[in-house]
Amino acid sequence: MSRTSLLYACVMLLLTGACAEFPAGPSTSSPGLQAAKGRPTSCSAYAPLSATLADAPGDGLVSDGAGAYVEGVDGVESHINGPTGHLSIWTTQSPRFLVANTGSGPVTIDRAYTNSHSNTCGLQLSTLPTSSSAAFEGEERQGGTGSTVSKVVYGKTCSGAADNASRVAIAWDGSTIVITATGGRYCRLTGKGKNPWTDAGPVSGFQMTLVP
Repeated sequence: MSRTSLLYACVMLLLTGACAEFPAGPSTSSPGLQAAKGRPTSCSAYAPLSATLADAPGDGLVSDGAGAYVEGVDGVESHINGPTGHLSIWTTQSPRFLVANTGSGPVTIDRAYTNSHSNTCGLQLSTLPTSSSAAFEGEERQGGTGSTVSKVVYGKTCSGAADNASRVAIAWDGSTIVITATGGRYCRLTGKGKNPWTDAGPVSGFQMTLVP
């Protein structure tokens, strides 16, 4: 059979779904394809928290003076995120806030969270070792609820690169989680593109105690 005749026969077979030389691609409902697209896997880590900052003199991150940040109290979200195991403190729907003491003065922080944990599933209580580490970020939101306009970072640079020397230490004694940071960076949003952040100088460490 000539090459032209073979191609014609193959086209006809494709129309009837029977051309073995050109198998169909993977279905978009394939579990493997969904995983490749980054479909999240739940760690089942959720736990409500009471988060208390040490508020020591000179700390880079302190409270607003109104005590612990408790899940569901005064509109505060303070918990271990279920799918990821990250710490998540949100005050965007609350009169509460955190404060970052920067070289430019105090900055209101409306969201604080961990990521890049050394422990799989982050702060998941059932798998949390006595000692681990993570990156920590605190964000100032425009108007309290809008986009992020500045942030304090520990365990990362302002551009988002890993900075292992400034990662926060996480201690777990079976009932209390203590997060300790020695020092980080204050970052301002000043541009656009891949790296819109400007390093605005160092920020001191802090200590935060989480009670599940």
